[in-house]
Amino acid sequence: MRRWLLLMILLTPPLGQAQAQQTARLSVDPPAQTVSPTADTFEVRVMVDDVVTEQGLGGYTLVMAYDPEVLRALTITDSGLVGSTGNPVICPASAIDNDAGTLAHFCFTLPLFGEPGPQTSEPQVLVTVRFEPIADFFSDLWFRFS
Repeated sequence: MRRWLLLMILLTPPLGQAQAQQTARLSVDPPAQTVSPTADTFEVRVMVDDVVTEQGLGGYTLVMAYDPEVLRALTITDSGLVGSTGNPVICPASAIDNDAGTLAHFCFTLPLFGEPGPQTSEPQVLVTVRFEPIADFFSDLWFRFS
């Protein structure tokens, strides 16, 4: 049985800036993994840290591309981080197109109570994406995040 390696490449613009040198950082957990095509499913967690602006994190947009000949996306799950300060959260759009190999998800808060968004100096899960391997091959994941 052959195995394939799933490599993730994170391409992101900054989420926010308090000063020119302070930007939020994004990462993928795990950064790389080997998954057998006969495996059930596996998860990829998009992490955020160094959100240190006074306003905190008020929302996000995630767009991910993957090889649809190798992977099938099953679910996109928001972690609840953006709503952790008590502001109402709306996640109005989530879409998976396994024919094109893309998925998109976005959430934002309504600061009705005047509370800032969450701040963190430690990595926190922002989104979890569940995939199913469907072929024996190498694949990268590409992200656009704002």
